[in-house]
Amino acid sequence: MITPTRQDILNLGAIVLLRTLLNYFLEREIQQGEQNRQSYAEQIQRGNHHERVDASQPFASRSPESEQF
Repeated sequence: MITPTRQDILNLGAIVLLRTLLNYFLEREIQQGEQNRQSYAEQIQRGNHHERVDASQPFASRSPESEQF
C-alpha cells in the first residue's frame, strides 16, 4: 500500500485550490463576455452601435474612424 506524505497532500490541496480559482475567474470572464455580446447585439438592433475597435490589431492598422475617445 502506498501512503501519501504530508507534502503530497499539501501539493494536492494547492492544485485543487488553484484549479478552483482558475475555474471561478474563467466562468466570470465567460459570463461578462456573453453579457457584452448580448448588449452589443441589442445596440445593433436599435441602431445605436458604433464601429468597434479590435484591440488585437496594431494601432497603425486601425482606421481613424474606428477610434473612440
